[in-house]
Amino acid sequence: MSEKLNFRDINLEGIRSPCGIKMIDANTAIISDWDGYLTTFDLVCNKIINQVYMHKYPLDSGHYPRSLCLQANEQGKSGELLCAIAPQYSRFITWRVGGENCEHHSTQTGGLVRSVAFSPSGKYLAAGLGFYSLSHQSNYRVHRADLEIWGFEGEKLRCYNVLSLPGISVDAICWRYDSKEIACLTGFRHQRGGVITLIDENLRPYAFIEVLYSMASNISYMDYFDKDALKDGFTEYVEPKNLVVSHSTGVEAISLEGDDCHDLDLTYLPNKDYRTQWLLKNENKIPDFTCNPLGDRILLTDGRLLLSNGRIITRLPLLEDCISVAYRPGGGYVGVSKKGILRCWKFEKIKPAKGYQPIFLKENRPEVVNRLVALMRQRQGERYIEVDFEQRLREVLAEYPDIDREMAAMALTVSPKASTSYIAFLCKWVARNH
Repeated sequence: MSEKLNFRDINLEGIRSPCGIKMIDANTAIISDWDGYLTTFDLVCNKIINQVYMHKYPLDSGHYPRSLCLQANEQGKSGELLCAIAPQYSRFITWRVGGENCEHHSTQTGGLVRSVAFSPSGKYLAAGLGFYSLSHQSNYRVHRADLEIWGFEGEKLRCYNVLSLPGISVDAICWRYDSKEIACLTGFRHQRGGVITLIDENLRPYAFIEVLYSMASNISYMDYFDKDALKDGFTEYVEPKNLVVSHSTGVEAISLEGDDCHDLDLTYLPNKDYRTQWLLKNENKIPDFTCNPLGDRILLTDGRLLLSNGRIITRLPLLEDCISVAYRPGGGYVGVSKKGILRCWKFEKIKPAKGYQPIFLKENRPEVVNRLVALMRQRQGERYIEVDFEQRLREVLAEYPDIDREMAAMALTVSPKASTSYIAFLCKWVARNH
C-alpha cells in the first residue's frame, strides 16, 4: 500500500523565536524559545495549553537554551512528565509539564550546562558541562568537560556521580535504549576536533572515538532493533551498530562494529578504526536531526528523510529556517522555525480501489483467478510495479464498462502496467471460458 505525504503549517502566536521542540504525545508539543519560555502547544486546536518562564536570553549574549529533553512516558502519570533543558549557565532547568514554575538545579562542579538527556528508563538525567572560552581572562571559573549523573530521590533530583572527560565541553549526550551505556561528544579548546566517549553501566569510560569536529548539536544511537524479528511481529533489541552526529559540517554516521570496539583499555583510536559510514553535508544553516522509535529513519532539518545507511528516501517540503525537528508519536514528524512556524508532516496510506483484493498468496484463491494469474505472469513475468490502482481501475472501467470490476482489479494487481485493452481482453476471456 503506497503512502501520500501531507503537511500543514501552524503560526505559533504567543511564541517568539522558537529554538527547540519535543512531542509529549501525538497532538501535544513542548517548545522552548529565546525569550526564556517553555510552552505546551495543542496541534489540534492550534493554541497554547500552558506556558512557564524559565530564563531570559539576550540575543547578543551568546547563550541560548539547548538540548531540550523529555522524561520517558512510562515513568510519569499523564500530565506529570518532567522536561529538562540546558540554559548554558551553571545550572540546568526542569519543569513538571503542566506545573506553574520551573526548578533550577545548580551543578556540583560549578560548570556551565551545555547538554542534558534523560535515560530511556526515566530514572536518571545526564548533564554535560563545559564552556568554549576564547579568552584566558574569562569570568567563568571552570573550563573542563564534566558529566554529572542525577537520579531521583522521591520526586527530587540529586547528583550521584561526576565524571571528567577529555576536552572542555560536553556538547551532546545520548543514552542507549537499555540505559546501560552513554555516548558523549566533547570538544577541544581549539574547536577543530573532539572525542566521542562511550561509558558503560558502571559509569566507566571504556572507549574513545577521536573526531575532527566539535560543537555538535545532537548525537543518537541507530539500528538497535532486529529487523528480521520486526518482520515477524516481534520487537527485539540488538547491539547498536552506528552513532549519528550532527555538527557544523553536516550529519555523519560512525560505525560501532568491530572487534576492537569493546577492548580499548582507555586508549585513543583514530577515526578510521570506527570508520565513517556516511556523511551528508549541510543544506541548512542549522544542522539537526531526529530519529524514529525503531532507530532506522532520520529526518534532517533541511527536509531530507534518510535510512540508517544514509540513503535518502525522500525530501519533505522544506521549512525555511527550521531549527529543530521531532518524531510525532503515531507517525509523521514536526519541525519548528526561528520565524515562529510549526510544520506537521504526515504520511497517509492510500486506500486501494473498492473491491480490490491482493491476490499474491495462493491460499483460498478461486481456480479462475489462478488461471488469470498464470496467464498474466506468462506475459509479464514476476515484475510487480507500484502504480495508482484506483486511477488505473477507473480508466479501465470507463473505457470498458461491461467488464467485471473485481476481475479487472485482480488483473491490475498481477500486471499493473498492462494496457486497458489487454486487461479488458483477459477479463472477457475468463468470463467466457469459466
